[in-house]
Amino acid sequence: MNETTIHPTTTTQREKTSEVANLIDKLNQIGTPLGKCLTGKIYRGLKTGFSKAFVIDAVTREKLIAQDANNADLIKPWLRGRDLRQWQSPVASAYVIVIPSSANYPWPWANAADAGEAWQVFEQTYPALHAYFRQWENELHQRHDQGKYFWELRSCAYYGEFAKPKIVYPESSKWMRACYDTSGALCTNTTYLLPTEDLYLLGILHSKIFDWYARHEFQAVGNPWSLTGRLRFLAHSMEKFPVAPLGQATSIRERVTTLMGDDTLKQSQGKEEMDELLFDLYQLTPLERELIHADAKLHSFTEKYAGAYAEVPDEEE
Repeated sequence: MNETTIHPTTTTQREKTSEVANLIDKLNQIGTPLGKCLTGKIYRGLKTGFSKAFVIDAVTREKLIAQDANNADLIKPWLRGRDLRQWQSPVASAYVIVIPSSANYPWPWANAADAGEAWQVFEQTYPALHAYFRQWENELHQRHDQGKYFWELRSCAYYGEFAKPKIVYPESSKWMRACYDTSGALCTNTTYLLPTEDLYLLGILHSKIFDWYARHEFQAVGNPWSLTGRLRFLAHSMEKFPVAPLGQATSIRERVTTLMGDDTLKQSQGKEEMDELLFDLYQLTPLERELIHADAKLHSFTEKYAGAYAEVPDEEE
């Protein structure tokens, strides 16, 4: 689980013709910024500061729970970029030990006189976790991102958002791989979450219009039009994306629900139908539709390339 940092890189954009610039302006005028379509904000996933201790596999989870059943309440599914696939419900490949900072949570050790007393109370409360963290004590003390005490995660004001239905997507990817999650999983800091139950937004994020707009307007690592380039779906870019009016939102939602349960062939057909509905919602002319179709042929990214062109490892892995 080595940590790899993705550094911002200026997008290598294709030249913006007047047709492209005009269509971008049109989309911005017709749509509502995504940030204004959410009940909350776009949240980033959590940073543990030392994933080697906090991020565990299923075997370690079962061992800790067998030692103390109370540990189950503190061990949550952990979604990483590698777990996210278009139209699929995400399945966590790891777990995370979640002990929020006692600066914001009333743990039994929160009001201890000093760190030594808090450590003793933690041992009395969660003896198995206490023994587990002892092996990482030096590293946990040294990390920058920690809570009031070294065995805690740093303060976070939106833990509750992870428990709600949400759309999760990776910060950096060759194409958008958003998923709808209702499992209450937490997410690594190389993912973002949208606090919403609206599958209309999931459909838009997987549309040709969104992909086309992102490749022209978003930051990227390398050339976003090449097979090896990756888009960066940063919150400040995503919140500006223009979401089409809800004219046929019900039809879009129904298609998204179907796409989430279909096989690959049916997904391809259903996605084409959804794209056409969205073209109508954005009031695209035949020439504007052809412009988007033509650009889409330049990159034609599909999941079948994932093996040959691996994604960048998540930072917290």
